[in-house]
Amino acid sequence: MPIRPRKLPPLNALKAFEASARLLSFSVAAHELNVTQGAVSKQVKLLEEYFEQPLFLRRARHIKLTEAGEKLFHSLGDIFDQLVKACDAASSHQKDILRLQVTPSLAVRWLFPRLPQLQRELKDVQLKITTMWLSAEKEADLDLDHYDIVLHCGRRRDNGAANLLREEQLVPVCHPSLLKQHGNDWSRLIRNLPLLHPSVTHEDWRNWLAKNPVSGVDPSSGLIFDTLDMPVTVAIQGHGVALADPLFIMDELKNGILTTPRNHSHDSGWGYYFVHQKLRASDPSILTFKRWLIAGLQEDMERLETIRLLPSLTPLGK
Repeated sequence: MPIRPRKLPPLNALKAFEASARLLSFSVAAHELNVTQGAVSKQVKLLEEYFEQPLFLRRARHIKLTEAGEKLFHSLGDIFDQLVKACDAASSHQKDILRLQVTPSLAVRWLFPRLPQLQRELKDVQLKITTMWLSAEKEADLDLDHYDIVLHCGRRRDNGAANLLREEQLVPVCHPSLLKQHGNDWSRLIRNLPLLHPSVTHEDWRNWLAKNPVSGVDPSSGLIFDTLDMPVTVAIQGHGVALADPLFIMDELKNGILTTPRNHSHDSGWGYYFVHQKLRASDPSILTFKRWLIAGLQEDMERLETIRLLPSLTPLGK
């Protein structure tokens, strides 16, 4: 009896779909897969044609999984994990692996520039890093079956203090040339430049302006992105004013690529958290990573206090 060939959907399309569903963003998925956003959209469309039904609901500024998309995504997660394990088992030089899941902004703005230091600390441990926007309400919502360590962002009232790494503080940031064009007056600058938002809620700017009123500013105006890092990148390019945690832009402040008003940080009510698998609490690689992470953040927070005193920082204005 002849063996029937497996009928599989296009594998590249499955890969593009899984990344898009996990990150809920075609653009961020394209960045992770190192392809264009158009290529990701095309692959997802190809998969929808294969299944003859939509897998995403496409809104003006975001995407959302359909019921069929949800079912496919949950099934693919386990399958992709099994593929990774199979490939690891087939390797003749398999290393200990530490699987990290990190919110994109913390990864891009803080973790990635320090990877050489981390790799020296972990020595023969191989890092597997996945970026995903995480705003878990409870620790139980985090995916600790597939990751050894999760670094996520959450509202502080919904999380215990035990795993809190950093209370998020936000300040306006822009390219120094733009501030100079507006007479070193931050209020005038904020009134005249596009506000750069990390989400469709406009929450960050709305809360900051409630504490630091600037007349004539609509907190919902401006440009909307889907990670905290994107507005900072656009601000560096001189296209608007963003809100950022000073801890994650210290090099840019010190090197004069960005500037911020003095003494106008705002407690966002969010925080960055460290969570790990309970069964691996005494694992040497997890303990080493946690010690390195806490020491690095502490050192940077001490550095931040000196940067806050830079003479180039100006008051908010009127």
